Amino acid sequence: MTSSKGRQQLPPLKVLCLHGYRQTSVAFKSKSGGFRKLLKNKLDFVFIDGPHLVPTGPQNPDGTDDSRSWWFSDVDPDYFSSAQESDICKGFDQSVDLIRHTFETQGPFDGILGFSQGSALVALICCLKQLKEFNYDLKFVVLVAGFQSLSASHLKLFDRLDSQLIDIPSLHIIGESDQVIAKEKSVKLSNIFKNPYIVYHSGGHLVPSNSSNRQKDDQTIDYIICEYNDCNIFLNLKSRVICVVM
Repeated sequence: MTSSKGRQQLPPLKVLCLHGYRQTSVAFKSKSGGFRKLLKNKLDFVFIDGPHLVPTGPQNPDGTDDSRSWWFSDVDPDYFSSAQESDICKGFDQSVDLIRHTFETQGPFDGILGFSQGSALVALICCLKQLKEFNYDLKFVVLVAGFQSLSASHLKLFDRLDSQLIDIPSLHIIGESDQVIAKEKSVKLSNIFKNPYIVYHSGGHLVPSNSSNRQKDDQTIDYIICEYNDCNIFLNLKSRVICVVM
């Protein structure tokens, strides 16, 4: 049903969610609860675990099973740092295979949301999609605390774009006081997308859960996510609704 103002009730958009390094699907679901509440009945979130357990060591001193990774930038022991330039990306291929398997078994998905290392993986999936090496539809991606992986094979993958910009609508959520992923890294990642939409929040390394955010041009926070059923979908954090404009 469509109102005179062009609003329409649509099935929720289905979004695959990828957690950060040393997180799990359960932890990410919990930490993103406020953000998901803003979008209740608008987006259907599906959370999965990274396939690799962070081994007992400096990054998992208690050897717990709730510390997982999408890949490692160093070995002996397996280790990851977003700041590390490395020839290693151990486990990355298995993670891409897992994403493909998830699209096959739980999809289709309208979009992917990633946090931290998960957002770096989303960017790499987008690169594969642009190169026609990821054969699943993507209407949009959301990258929270995103960064570009410095693993050599990943940089070569981006180089293969050969100045192409990734033509997937993207939303980049950036913390002004993020001490883990500097906002400059997140902005740099947004520059590989053709039409990035950037929203800043005043917090740190987290998924924001309130409406006190601003766009890069300090205007009202209305930004397009995707086209869906011949409609333009806007997420308005101020009114906390997705607005459908015919």
